[in-house]
Formats: sequence, structure tokens, C-alpha cells
Amino acid sequence: KSLEVLSAQTKNAKLKKALANIKERVNRGESFSEAISNYPDIFSDFFVSMTKVGEESGTMEDVLKVLSMQLEKEHKLKSKIQAAMIYPCIILLVMIAVGIIIVTFVLPSLNTFFSSMAAEVPFYTKMLLSFGEFSTKYWPFIIVFFVFLSGAFWITLKSKPGKAIMDAVLLKLPLFSPLVKKSNCAILIRSLSSLLSAGVPFTRSLEVTAGTVGNHFFKEALNESLEKIKKGEKLSKTLSVHGNIFPFGVIEMIEVGEETG
Repeated sequence: KSLEVLSAQTKNAKLKKALANIKERVNRGESFSEAISNYPDIFSDFFVSMTKVGEESGTMEDVLKVLSMQLEKEHKLKSKIQAAMIYPCIILLVMIAVGIIIVTFVLPSLNTFFSSMAAEVPFYTKMLLSFGEFSTKYWPFIIVFFVFLSGAFWITLKSKPGKAIMDAVLLKLPLFSPLVKKSNCAILIRSLSSLLSAGVPFTRSLEVTAGTVGNHFFKEALNESLEKIKKGEKLSKTLSVHGNIFPFGVIEMIEVGEETG
């Protein structure tokens, strides 16, 4: 009945269809966690694991409350990151627009002016004027080239090596590095905390959390830690090897948690 009400009030067509199908699956005898696992693009591994714990322990209501809080926190965090990125993006777009105006209108006029004067032009000015002339004549090819370059860049980012390179670059950039580290740490800690409070085993919690963080190096750090924890080491000790990607205080607080229970 709950799923029926949710499906009826949902405005998003994709989610409405998914909820209706989940309702049918539950009516046929599937568990809720099994039903939602068929929609990984809507319900994450983290969400499915949490609901499974709720079913097994009989604490579904409490688990769903933890999940809703977690999703709200993630949404707020993403909103803050997007808000922080708006200003740099606007500056970049303005710079591109100014560059196009200069190349299209200013440089051709300057070229005509200098040609009529028959004056000796410095080397760098010549290069700039030649670039302006080339851009004016062959602008369709330049647009095609940039579209092709953007497509190639996007495809590269989708590949594992490309993603790893991009993540490494973001961790090194002065403006983006603190933002990337803090956002990934926030997601990691909140996810791990929610899973542990719901009663998910520690090793399974780490596996699920590794899937929630976006940065390749944070995933790698968690996966390495998982293997060492299975051999008896502490989380704080295994993460200390990757102290360069964790902001100060994170590993120290995890160590305090381990010591105090």
C-alpha cells in the first residue's frame, strides 16, 4: 500500500514506473531489497544493503530514517559543491566569450590597420594577428576540432585510466583539491557511519562505502584497507598510508573511535 501511494504521488515518470514494478514484485513474494536491486540507476548499492539489513533485523523503519537523513545530507553537500563551482564556471565562460569576440572582431581590424600602416610588428603580435586571420577563415574547422576534442575527452573520462588521471589532477589543483578531499571524506564517513549504525558487518560496510565515493584514489584506499582489515589490522592504521588524501583530523578521529568503541 505504501509503494502504491508513493507511486501515485511521484511526478518523475521513471521513478513512478519503477515503484509500480517494485510493488508488483513485492506482491509476488520478493523482498523489498531484492525488488529495488533491479534498479541500480535509482537505488544505489548502499541503499539496497541498508534495506536488506532492515529486513533481516526487523528495524526497517529505523533504517529508512537513517537512509533519508543520509540522502538529505548528500544532497546538501552536492548543492554546496555546485554552488562553489558556479563562480569559477561563470568566469571561464566569460573568458571564452571575450576570447571569441577578440578573435572574431578585434584582431581582423588590427590586422587591417597594421597592414595599411606598413609598420614593423613584433613577433608575438604577428603570431596573434595570424591566429586571428586563420580563425576568421577556418572557423568551421576549428569548431569541428573542438567538438571532436570534447568528445574524445569525455570518452577518455569514462574509461578507468582516464578517470584515474582526472582524479589525480583534481587532487593536485590548488582550488579544487581541498573541495575534492573534503567532499569524498564526508561521503565516505557518513556512509560508513550509517551502515555500521544499521548493523551491517564492518567489512561489508567498507565494500559498500568504496562504491559510494567518486574519486578513484579514495576507492583504492578503502579497497586496500579492506584487505588489510581482513588480516586483523585497524582501519586507522591502514588509512594512515593514504594520509595525503585525507584532511587532517579524519584518521585521528577514526583512531579515537576504535579505541573508545
